[in-house]
Amino acid sequence: MEITDYFDDYPFTHEQAFRIKEILKRKFNVDSVDEFIDKLRFCCEGAACLLDQPDYKTYKNDRKSMIAILKKSSELLDKIRKGRTGIYHLSSYSLLTNDALSAKGFECQELAASIDGLLRMLIRKIRHFDEVNEQHRKKERGRPSADNKEIGTEIAKIWESCFNIKPTKYQDGPFREVLEIVLEGLYRKHKDARRIMDEALKTKME
Repeated sequence: MEITDYFDDYPFTHEQAFRIKEILKRKFNVDSVDEFIDKLRFCCEGAACLLDQPDYKTYKNDRKSMIAILKKSSELLDKIRKGRTGIYHLSSYSLLTNDALSAKGFECQELAASIDGLLRMLIRKIRHFDEVNEQHRKKERGRPSADNKEIGTEIAKIWESCFNIKPTKYQDGPFREVLEIVLEGLYRKHKDARRIMDEALKTKME
């Protein structure tokens, strides 16, 4: 696999991929290195999503507003389905007996019923997702760590899967060098790569 022009999107650039390949090719075969870089790229994309999220309080407030809007929309769709609002405002009695207009109104009611069914399903799915997410957060409480996003831990797993050995935390070791390059791209001004790496290795080796 050629890395030229392949890793040019944030947060994993071609330059970072080249530096990592130069570090690893001294110790591992080319195919394993290419596999590691490919998996690392996708890991970085996921890590960027984690780091780009708003804080949890903002998320909870936004989610509350979202659910309120969805519920209000569902209530309105239900009224349309029942013909109580949103479709008819007739200007004359003759329109009451207009078959074409009645057919259009019926189509609107049918469509509202279909959309409402999907919207109710969406609300249930979102609530279930939030319940699972909250359960996971409760399990993680009381366990703050440098690698609380589990980014370093995931990179350690990829390392082991590609090279069939556990990464080591030697001061000048290749894993430390690779992790610092990755964190440089993800955090830009992040100064705590060592703590994150140490936490990742501790978790991986327990």
